[in-house]
Amino acid sequence: MRRLFLAASLLALASCKNVPEAVQQAQDFYAKVDSSQFDKAYDLLADEEKALMDKASFVKMFSDSLRMPGFDSTDEWTVVASSGNQNQVRAYRRVPNWEIIDGIKTHSMRRDLLKSLADGGNIPLRADTSRLVTVIATPQGPRFVVGLQGMVAFAKARDSIVRALANQVSVSLRSGVAENNFQAFFHVTGSVKNGADIDLKPVVFQVYIHGRFSGTTTLKEVVPAKGTYSGEMTSVYENGLTPQKFGTNYDRGAVGIGGLSAKVISAAPADRKELDRLAAEKSGGKTPTWLF
Repeated sequence: MRRLFLAASLLALASCKNVPEAVQQAQDFYAKVDSSQFDKAYDLLADEEKALMDKASFVKMFSDSLRMPGFDSTDEWTVVASSGNQNQVRAYRRVPNWEIIDGIKTHSMRRDLLKSLADGGNIPLRADTSRLVTVIATPQGPRFVVGLQGMVAFAKARDSIVRALANQVSVSLRSGVAENNFQAFFHVTGSVKNGADIDLKPVVFQVYIHGRFSGTTTLKEVVPAKGTYSGEMTSVYENGLTPQKFGTNYDRGAVGIGGLSAKVISAAPADRKELDRLAAEKSGGKTPTWLF
């Protein structure tokens, strides 16, 4: 038994020694990414990557993403090219199929969903080879090029598109109601008109009550191209607003809201692939690799 244990230990040690240094360094870098330590990952980027954006912007861009790190599984890392002090390392992974998961639009709901699916081994996965990083040996330690330029251009293109689509949407609110049994949101009734040539989902707009920003509505129903959605919608309370501030209590269950107006913040194509296609077209012709 001791011989078997010794043989296994020697085999494990040999395996560790056979891992190329660039692969180990790439693994260490992406361990920070996959644990959402984006500030530490930024510190390890090459200077030309850091020149594209400051640390705070880098952290915000990836922290705000609805793609969550740490839910992928890497089968193999391989050095695919070497030149001087640089090595290109590719990861062969299984990653969440984001197109399937994209129906969940909020951060907290998506994290809870992914964790639940991961615990049960039920996350829909697909093969991925897009994680390609250049590892540069420097006197200060390894530095990394991850293709940030393409990511930044793509993100800016997406933001530009959703803002442009938002400019083609108008919201008219007719009435609202706050109820004591809804502590997170109040109701508004009105219509959302889409002047664009494509179906939109979601449309996000801010609700103002007598000029004060009071809530945010994320309309998850499709607003058809050149069409209108009408009906009751929900707005999440903002600026410390609560149903009690409307005067609701258990003896008075609902209070009407007047003085309503809206400001559209963003609107996206109902087909997520269409948004990515438009953003890729606007930013250079192809969808870049995301950091995770």
